Amino acid sequence: MRQRTIRDAIAWSYDLLSPDEQGLFRRLSVFVGGFTLAAAEAVAARPQAEERDIIEGITALIDTSMVRRISGDDMLPRFTMLETIREFGLEQLAASGDNIAVRDAHTAWVLRLADQAEPELLGRDQRLWLTHLDAELPNVRAALGWLEHTGEVATRLRVLSALSWFWYVRGHLTEGRGWLERSLADEPVVPPVLRARALFAASTLAFGQADYPASLAHAEASLAIAERAGDRRGVASAHFLLGMKPQMEGDYALSVARLEPTLALWRQIDDPVWVGITLTQLADSYFGLGDLNRASDLHEEALLALRGIGMPWALGVALACLGNVVLEQGDIARAQDLMLESLAVGRDIDDQRSAGETLISLAVAAEREGHVVRAAHLIGAVDSVRARIHTPLAVIPAQSARYDHTIAVVRAHLGDEAFAAARMAGQALSLPEAIRFASNIMAARPDDSDRGTHTH
Repeated sequence: MRQRTIRDAIAWSYDLLSPDEQGLFRRLSVFVGGFTLAAAEAVAARPQAEERDIIEGITALIDTSMVRRISGDDMLPRFTMLETIREFGLEQLAASGDNIAVRDAHTAWVLRLADQAEPELLGRDQRLWLTHLDAELPNVRAALGWLEHTGEVATRLRVLSALSWFWYVRGHLTEGRGWLERSLADEPVVPPVLRARALFAASTLAFGQADYPASLAHAEASLAIAERAGDRRGVASAHFLLGMKPQMEGDYALSVARLEPTLALWRQIDDPVWVGITLTQLADSYFGLGDLNRASDLHEEALLALRGIGMPWALGVALACLGNVVLEQGDIARAQDLMLESLAVGRDIDDQRSAGETLISLAVAAEREGHVVRAAHLIGAVDSVRARIHTPLAVIPAQSARYDHTIAVVRAHLGDEAFAAARMAGQALSLPEAIRFASNIMAARPDDSDRGTHTH
């Protein structure tokens, strides 16, 4: 009865609108999670309509409470509908006969958004675009669902591939990979370069989940297609992941042998972002080999390149990785400074996975200084991050072994009961709280409040 009353009220408000306002309302109902003025113009405007027509129409809908204005996270004015109102609008849209045309226009807008976002996700405005895509994710999902419903695979793969860095950095690994693998399994005739890109994206997301067999299979398939198509970027991208797989398995010599020529390929292509990313991973393989000087030199070169570009995700990873090398070289204070800078960079883009990896390194550093309670708190914070993002951390064997050793040393020093209590306290911290905790204790150096005798 209550639902019927609400529906009658919505219908009454709808009947009060002019025919043009009703049409605009129906078309705007296709948006999920809200829309900006630019999006409304792209999807819901009548042919030859001017911006003021859309503004006046939306204003009328706001006045009748059919649409609400909200503030977007990226500070752009944003509008939305209550879900019950939007459902009514979708019913009216279906009855109007315009449903397919409006959904196609919505999907075309999402495709343009993805194409525009792709290069920005590897640039200095990465944070802004990640935030923008956070707001538009419900619309992206709706467009992908429509494309799946209509069987349009090529456009689906274009959107998914263009947003691969968004899926990865934001931790939507399962979702992005699921969309990609279902789309790739449809076996349509799509341009080879597009299929190679989609396979690389699927390989990257599988890699992020530590599913190395699937990642390898996708990377090898991507490489074969890219080589036949003469796609140099596709070839370099696939070779990068093929060089990463042995690193995860502890075969650092093979990783170096594969990543060195990959670095040369990216230098030839003249892509400074991928040069920086490849330098970082090549340095990690030298780290695994125990060649700390070579690792340090490569990380410094990567940092120099990435600071100039300003791409936050890659810069944050490079800072943390150099911190790991410096830590093994014995300069704990500088290592901690590098790791804290990495956390600060990653905080701006909410990079939880990289933050978790960096907290692992800070736990190791705290134990090396004898601050075992601090280390236990940080270990608990890492547990919390791992549980929240459902993604493995410290997957490189050399780093994993180092972290396991740290946990064993801290537990042995504190005893099982005290270690469990301190670890649980760390698990209760949110990621921002854990970062503040790490920052505060490092800023307070020197502090011997929880220092104790320990051995490695």
